[in-house]
Amino acid sequence: MKKLTKRKGFNFLRSYFDVLNELKEDSDKLKFLMAIINKQFLDENPEGLGFIANLCYESQRHHIEQSVKGYKTKTNCDLLGNPLRGATGGATEGALLQEKEKEKEKEKVQEQLMSEIKISDVPISDVEFYEIAKAFHQLFEQNIISSGGTLKNIRAAKFGKWVSPIRLMLTKDGIKKEDLQLVFKFLQHDEFWKPNVQSTAKLRTKFNTIIGQAKRNGNTKKKSGVSPDFIANLYN
Repeated sequence: MKKLTKRKGFNFLRSYFDVLNELKEDSDKLKFLMAIINKQFLDENPEGLGFIANLCYESQRHHIEQSVKGYKTKTNCDLLGNPLRGATGGATEGALLQEKEKEKEKEKVQEQLMSEIKISDVPISDVEFYEIAKAFHQLFEQNIISSGGTLKNIRAAKFGKWVSPIRLMLTKDGIKKEDLQLVFKFLQHDEFWKPNVQSTAKLRTKFNTIIGQAKRNGNTKKKSGVSPDFIANLYN
């Protein structure tokens, strides 16, 4: 059945392509692609993606949602063509240009990050934890940027060192993926922990403290920055 949408197209970013090619299973690739398409054309948030596909979607959520927001701002309508409440006319050309330039800068950061993270840096035995570690690496970079910090230290470390703490948390510490998901979501918006956890090693040492706080109030605080219902779905 044909679904209703007034949007005629969207920019498929290089970062979407890079993330897609990191996925090993065709089923995850399809879920990831359909999540992007349904959000871009229908403004539907993904559900039931599974751990890896949702993890990948969350790493691109900011770009995806900014694209949808840009369409709404430009047209003053939702994706079905309904006027938005309080709309007073199209956005000014200057405002749209400024928004576009900001997105270009964020995309440059994302592309540089993707080029620096190599699966060849990771021991074969740890490959299954690679995607999780990469997602946290991207999250920490975005948290540092939003907090006005420098990326010097986080970029200097070998990415292979980011994977081992994830493996140990899941195989030795007895941490469940659901709790890891909840902490991922919490770290996207908690103003104290955002600048204070910048590696998976630090995440492991502080995990019990963070998960306690996340379970008490992690779902009640207003989200900012990267937007992560990676936990609401996880990355379900």
